[in-house]
Amino acid sequence: MTRRAALRVESIHPWSAVRTTFLLGATLAVTLVVAFSVLTVFLRALGLFDAIDRVLGDVTGNGGGIAQTITLGRVITFTALIGAFETVVLTALSAVFAFLYNATVPITGGFEVTLAEED
Repeated sequence: MTRRAALRVESIHPWSAVRTTFLLGATLAVTLVVAFSVLTVFLRALGLFDAIDRVLGDVTGNGGGIAQTITLGRVITFTALIGAFETVVLTALSAVFAFLYNATVPITGGFEVTLAEED
């Protein structure tokens, strides 16, 4: 027989939301850096950037310089900056949303969650 319990989330502690969101944001930032680094190495090994330079050279008459512009160091730096910005913004927004949720709970009653336990 399955036991069920209906519960309501009446408050979210802002500090808990900030800590959790910071860790998730930092994890996402590291994942972005690794993914874009691997993608850049893969595309460079395929010769895509050199091919784009050749096509741009044929079309415009001079080389595009994309192969020299898109380097692994620049990709890592740019992606790390975007990841840091994303982490800061998500962390700040989680605190704001926690305060907003706590302010609206007296009006809305909060989230209702049904928990079930199987024997």
